[in-house]
Amino acid sequence: MRHSLFVLLFIPFLCLNCGHPADKSQSDLRAFGAGAGKRSAVVVGAPNGLSGVRTDVVKLSAALEDTGNNFYLTVAKDENVKVRDVLDLTKQEVKDAVSLYWYFSGHGGNGVLLADDSTFTFKQVVEVIKEVRDKPLKRLVVMIDSCNSGSFVNGSSPIVDEDEKLHLMLENTFYSVLERDSELYDEALVLASSKKNESSADLGAVKGGAFTYSLRTTLTELREENFLATLQDLIDGTITMTQREGGHTPVYKAFPSEDVLSDYLFLYRPIE
Repeated sequence: MRHSLFVLLFIPFLCLNCGHPADKSQSDLRAFGAGAGKRSAVVVGAPNGLSGVRTDVVKLSAALEDTGNNFYLTVAKDENVKVRDVLDLTKQEVKDAVSLYWYFSGHGGNGVLLADDSTFTFKQVVEVIKEVRDKPLKRLVVMIDSCNSGSFVNGSSPIVDEDEKLHLMLENTFYSVLERDSELYDEALVLASSKKNESSADLGAVKGGAFTYSLRTTLTELREENFLATLQDLIDGTITMTQREGGHTPVYKAFPSEDVLSDYLFLYRPIE
């Protein structure tokens, strides 16, 4: 679960944040949505008692819009979002997209996230993505603000599960031991708010989750101060600020890391 710095919510193995389909607008997010064509974002918040979730969804969406051009943003804002709503929203937005930015704020546990009606896994999200696509996404970016969210990076339910070094060793051979999900993405990044065995802090209705507050603050500061900022710069700044604000440590994994992490946030570099 994600807990408040002031009130700790004891819900075994779970953390919260989610929403319903709402408004669609255009803006642009370079590194999150690399490549020509439609770049979609699905921003989900399922409060379940967390006062910062609505703030996360509204203010992160605004920060994404502020980055600039042709980025199609769909925001889920309903506090009573059901699992089916999350899956339907994802399915709707990913169908004709070249890349997807998928964000969740709320309670979570080891390999699961909590909507209003029940828990769900990211494997269910992957299933609906594949259901409506005949080719992989150019880039998939997943960011999760919940307790134990590191389980989606290096725990029991990794989203990017390929051993990159092994892949590089075997890419010119006739076999591969640990294969990425080539039907899902060409490139991917997963950034989680905390380690797989850590809680994530909710700072309340003014700031929102410590991770999301740090993410959007860092994004805004980089936009104003460093035109050549990279995705790695955003991650580094978010980690440092989250540790200070919430007392927990975000973790991440990218594939292929050199290409993804060196991509500019505010300069368009299409993926060939």
